[in-house]
Amino acid sequence: VESVNFFYHKICEKNENQLRRMYSLGALVILIGLSCSLLLLLSSYFLINTIYGSDFSKSAYILNIFAIFMPFSFWYAYRKKFIVVYNKEKIVFIYSIVTFSALFLTSIVLGSLLGVSGVAYSTGLSFVISTIFAPLVFKQKLEIEILFNSFVHVLLPIRLAKKNLISRIQQTI
Repeated sequence: VESVNFFYHKICEKNENQLRRMYSLGALVILIGLSCSLLLLLSSYFLINTIYGSDFSKSAYILNIFAIFMPFSFWYAYRKKFIVVYNKEKIVFIYSIVTFSALFLTSIVLGSLLGVSGVAYSTGLSFVISTIFAPLVFKQKLEIEILFNSFVHVLLPIRLAKKNLISRIQQTI
């Protein structure tokens, strides 16, 4: 989230490269979110047992649930920044209502079914609903475009590396 604040001045510059910068920064936010999520998933039991002791080892399961949804919370923070850049502050209010409603309803349902784990799942699902489904429902084309192109920016280097690796293998054969 702090990386978004650090690069915020870059997306506020009004010029023709602004959307490209937003895609690149979105890709960076996605990569940081995925990296933190993976790191937390791999180390949660160790961290909980080291810091709090084995009596709290069950809370590592809850931490893993939050880690799974971490990239969505990173995107949620980033999205608020570029919504402000494009002067669409009203949609932030609508998204807040959608997020609250999703959190409230899923907490009631999942909390009663799964207990504390259900509340953790409902928190993550509210971020998913707010970041993925709300822009689709409210037809926010720019937001959908930025999200899609940010994922493309994340996957493009992987695709290029795969293509280069395949061409090298074919050259050696």
